[in-house]
Amino acid sequence: MGLMRGRAPIRRTMEYLKQGKLFLKPNLKIMLSNVIPNHPASSGLQEFIFWHLPQLQYKNQEVQFLTFRCISPTPYIQFINMHGESIAMDCYGQNKEDVYEKFFKTFCYTDLDLITKIRDQQMYGSDLKNNRPENFGPKFRRNCICLVDGQVPCPAFETLPKELRGKYTPLNTRNKWRKIEEALLQKGQETEVPSDDDILVTTGPNFTRLLWMVLTSPNLNGCRLKAVH
Repeated sequence: MGLMRGRAPIRRTMEYLKQGKLFLKPNLKIMLSNVIPNHPASSGLQEFIFWHLPQLQYKNQEVQFLTFRCISPTPYIQFINMHGESIAMDCYGQNKEDVYEKFFKTFCYTDLDLITKIRDQQMYGSDLKNNRPENFGPKFRRNCICLVDGQVPCPAFETLPKELRGKYTPLNTRNKWRKIEEALLQKGQETEVPSDDDILVTTGPNFTRLLWMVLTSPNLNGCRLKAVH
């Protein structure tokens, strides 16, 4: 597990990378950042780069990211757009939350609906209507949910196994109750079981089960069981 080594290995997991919300504007092509190691004025920018740069690289794969050290006495973030113009953001003495909020408002999309749309396009492509796995029906590419990978096949085209049809029971269960019914038919409607008192049982959905429990009980002696309709 080489990816689980080093500091904060969660940064290299897919779940963490997909949770990023920093979608850069399309005219930004190069990101430059300058940090000053072991300097309190640059600690916020260092933490921002440590935690959010992997998400930025994953969500904005068409942008080039460069990180420098001590090229100037002030920590900053600079972007270069497609026309060669540069935009700089001063990060001197700011913590990670302030850098994130300022970065988000200055260089990223702030509309949540637009962010969700861009994220879906990165995951499913341009044809969102047909490529999203939860969409199926007459108006989509998948007419039935059985066409989605991992779902139960449609019984109209493929026979389902008996345990999924709802009208079959396991063979051992059927054989057990068949033996119970045959034993009751042989003993008749009035059956002697061990006990001194009479037990009155009315027929119903649990009649056969109760009879079997009484007949097989070793603790009752000389009891007479009467079935009343």
